[in-house]
Amino acid sequence: MPESAIVINTGPLIALIAATGELSLLPKLYSRVVVPREVCDEVLANGGKMFGATGFASADGIERRIEPVQIGSFLSQLLDRGEASVVQLAISEGIETVCIDEQF
Repeated sequence: MPESAIVINTGPLIALIAATGELSLLPKLYSRVVVPREVCDEVLANGGKMFGATGFASADGIERRIEPVQIGSFLSQLLDRGEASVVQLAISEGIETVCIDEQF
């Protein structure tokens, strides 16, 4: 397994589940797969009835954060809450790779 980490957002998680039916590929590509609380909340919204929620909840090898990310004002104005939390968490923890579905 590579020694690398990724912080990932809702859209890419759901797209991976839609394409492959699961999230088992991520831990094979990254030693750490980190999902901020804000993203967890988005995926599991509506009582977990959103497409992909069951696959996300049951996936192994994913760090699901429980503490909210303190998002800086610049990022909160530039991106939505989930994407901003991904970028802020990566910056805060020195993680070089993020996966979001937003164009800068």
